[in-house]
Amino acid sequence: MSRYKPYPAYKDYGVEWIGEVPEHWSICRRKHLGRWKGGAGFPPDLQGQSGNEIAFYKVSDLGKSADGIRLGQTENTISFDQARTLGATVFSPGTLAWAKIGAA
Repeated sequence: MSRYKPYPAYKDYGVEWIGEVPEHWSICRRKHLGRWKGGAGFPPDLQGQSGNEIAFYKVSDLGKSADGIRLGQTENTISFDQARTLGATVFSPGTLAWAKIGAA
């Protein structure tokens, strides 16, 4: 069976389980790709609120993505005051996110 390859040329990455990567990719340390920031946990009494200014995603929301890439609507929101009290960071749209813990 032939595997679809969207790039014209590939090279061996040098790590057996990764295999080939597009030839134009370069290797760099993860810390050089951008800024890294962990999310905040939300107390159960703040979960399930709707109608506030800031949407937040739980690990379970990651599995609900229609395309496996973008997060859609969430039932969880908090206010700016609640976010400030929790010390939560508000990430801008387009931020790359993944689960640190839990099962997505």
